[in-house]
Amino acid sequence: MSRLNCWGVIGLSNTWMAFDSDSDGDAEQHEPAAAGYGIRRILDPGTLYREQPSVSEVPRWLEKPGGRRRVYDMEWPGENPPETLSLLEVQERLSARRSKLSPDDGDLETLDDGVRLLVETVGRLHAGGASLGFFQPDSARFWHRHDGSRAVVLPDVGFAWDDAGGLLEPEWLARPQCEFLFDDGARSRNAANREHLKRSTEQQELRKRVQETAAFAAEDVRVLARFIALLLVGPEELGRWCGRSKSLLKLPGKDRAADTEAPIWDQVIAPALAGQITTCKELQLRLAGAKPSEHFLFTPPKPPWRGWAVLRQAAIAAVALTVLLGLWWAKDKIWPPVPPPPYCDRVPRGISLYDDLVALEALQAAAVTDATAYPRYWEGLIQCLHDHHNFQDCDRGCLDRLVEAHGERLRIQAEDVLKRLQTLPRPTSEECEALQVAITGFVETQTAVESYVDDSLVSGGEIQQRLARQLRLRGCEAVAATAELSNSPAEE
Repeated sequence: MSRLNCWGVIGLSNTWMAFDSDSDGDAEQHEPAAAGYGIRRILDPGTLYREQPSVSEVPRWLEKPGGRRRVYDMEWPGENPPETLSLLEVQERLSARRSKLSPDDGDLETLDDGVRLLVETVGRLHAGGASLGFFQPDSARFWHRHDGSRAVVLPDVGFAWDDAGGLLEPEWLARPQCEFLFDDGARSRNAANREHLKRSTEQQELRKRVQETAAFAAEDVRVLARFIALLLVGPEELGRWCGRSKSLLKLPGKDRAADTEAPIWDQVIAPALAGQITTCKELQLRLAGAKPSEHFLFTPPKPPWRGWAVLRQAAIAAVALTVLLGLWWAKDKIWPPVPPPPYCDRVPRGISLYDDLVALEALQAAAVTDATAYPRYWEGLIQCLHDHHNFQDCDRGCLDRLVEAHGERLRIQAEDVLKRLQTLPRPTSEECEALQVAITGFVETQTAVESYVDDSLVSGGEIQQRLARQLRLRGCEAVAATAELSNSPAEE
């Protein structure tokens, strides 16, 4: 047996052990609820647990027989204790090395992949009518499966503390590590989560259940937005932004939060806090175009100047400073600086590609908030890809990340189509049409960009095969064969 110190925040203890050799030591012996190896959680008095929807990353805790609803076990693959990490640990490593980071840094990839996995998992919780519940940085632990793929586990989902018995408040609720993650403090969050867990879904009207799930989903999105902000600037800086408030309700001005120049602040975090993003699906789409790692690649601004000694020296040199400012002002008027175009700093002003890149940036900003503007943005991107490919002074893939974001958007939309086949049955003709539209998106995109970027950026891969399989099951053999052919590597 060994104690796990960071397996979530709820409970008196979390211990790694072998369940097969477990024995109560009582006269009456019970068969263990769990088998093999895993984690045993002993709860604080008054803490309750309700089993959650079947989601692979959310553990299923089993009550230990004779545990009086205070001892729960969770099975874990393998015979060794899990080696996991929190994304806050990744943030600390990145902050310490920020000035030396490169775009291909492994910790930056871990941050982006971890945030994506977390948002996807919470979205599946919402689809099952559940909530993220009481969430802190250690409530999301990341680990690697045997095949090397990264996964996330949420050990605190389904727990809440009930104060009906008048017991002493547990430590994780009385003094949470990051209370500003919640809308109105830790106690309010726990109370709402407790009432949600106590109510049986069979006893609720469908309309009321849908409304409650939507409200929890919107609040969870705001919690995730604050958690992403925490992963970018750290708990001390985020606490300074909150001031006397218990929560980060909106981003402060640039005078208090100067290090918010990366796109993720204005395109993801600020809209989510303002209630403009209410579902994890919307949050996924925003994150596909504005990744958390981009924050650490921006040069952090210098801290605000507060020295009075500098002010006294400036008073002595006032005349010289005035002359210098006048010359500087005149220089800008005579030779105005030419800003580099977005995406590629090697394109000079005066050629059509420069104007096209500037226009593409405006189209991208419009497409973030207006879905009807996305086709115009995509047409502009194809044109810029063609012109940039023929531009001889730059051989870098400056527009690859935009194509990759488009491919991720297609994959998210395809996943939504497949999910609707299970949850919202429709006439076969409508289902076939939706599947064909999803496949056509991959095929047309691959055809449009095959001369400019690596096909893997927009390849449908396994999901395109799943779409084709669903078409074949519905009798669309020709379209399914075309989809599978476009997804297979070209033969020599």
